[in-house]
Amino acid sequence: MDMEVIKYQKPAPPPAPAPSGPLPARLPLKPGVVRRVTAMERSGLEAIGWREGDPIPENLAENLAAATGELAPPEIMHGTLQQLEEKAKADLAAELAQMAALPPLNFDEASMATPVEKLSPQARSEFAAKLASLAQLGKDLEARKESNLPPSVVAAIETAFVGPGPATFPAGTYVSPIPASPSPETVIDMAGGSGATPAKLTHCPHCRWDLNRTDLPEPNIDDKRHYQAAFSTGSRFTKTVTLMGGHLQVTFRELKVAETTAINVQVSNESSPTLDAGSYMAKALNYMAAASIESVELGRQRRIMLPTLADIGGTKPVADLLAWAHEHVAQNESLWRVLTSEFYAFRRVLEWLEANATSPDFYAEIPGPA
Repeated sequence: MDMEVIKYQKPAPPPAPAPSGPLPARLPLKPGVVRRVTAMERSGLEAIGWREGDPIPENLAENLAAATGELAPPEIMHGTLQQLEEKAKADLAAELAQMAALPPLNFDEASMATPVEKLSPQARSEFAAKLASLAQLGKDLEARKESNLPPSVVAAIETAFVGPGPATFPAGTYVSPIPASPSPETVIDMAGGSGATPAKLTHCPHCRWDLNRTDLPEPNIDDKRHYQAAFSTGSRFTKTVTLMGGHLQVTFRELKVAETTAINVQVSNESSPTLDAGSYMAKALNYMAAASIESVELGRQRRIMLPTLADIGGTKPVADLLAWAHEHVAQNESLWRVLTSEFYAFRRVLEWLEANATSPDFYAEIPGPA
């Protein structure tokens, strides 16, 4: 059975609107034409003596200017502005005088501290209770050291209450307890008293990357040759991956500079000023994944050829390409996650090739001329 090939077809432009007859007359109207005036126009005309049924005077602009001058002559306006300016200066001077009459603020540390003997009886009793609590805390720590608890448990408890380091205090002085969490490498079994056990990290605590995943191996010799050929010919670097036991083949292509720029512009136009960098990159990478897929072959029965941004054109080719990919390539979420995961691996291959382009061992396994 022949393989079905699906390609992008640019939609036909909408038909041009049918020509219509001559447009009806619009403003300016010929003299003598009757029309309905708006409320704003009516208020302006009535201010200069116009009444219902009167014709609109030809020198309307001059009449309005004269009416405005009569309502607010220049000398009156100048006098009003001068009075407002003098009042503002007087208000500012009164406010400055009021602030100057206030007593100065005293930030002297000695004056802000209150001696113990001047405290109220209730405050002194509360202060004494806190000192007694700290003293009892020190005795409890010493008692835990002399108990039968494992040393690791005693150290963890001491770290949680007074911070790391030896808990030695001069006589008559105490340290305020500062809660602190045990180090992430230590897990305390308080119930069984088994002490500290090393905790194995399975994911990065910052980005949740699975630490059990193997690192991407070095690109093979064919990838390096195709990468160098793309430089020489100005073509795209491509790589085909086989998934699901050979039932799914995906070919990825390197993006052009203009395509990357168009994607960044599209994300910027869609994003709000408060969008964080992580959300911005997630949207950009989703668009890049759609633009980087060149073809998808499903079960050796159907091959889908994805268009480039130049093939789509229009005012929003990035969004249109992603919508076309979701409709014809991956309609369900699971398949799209598989494709984007392989896209990230393809980008890491490109990053390795870029980082080692200047290395003298880039082509170490290629034999030179005899």
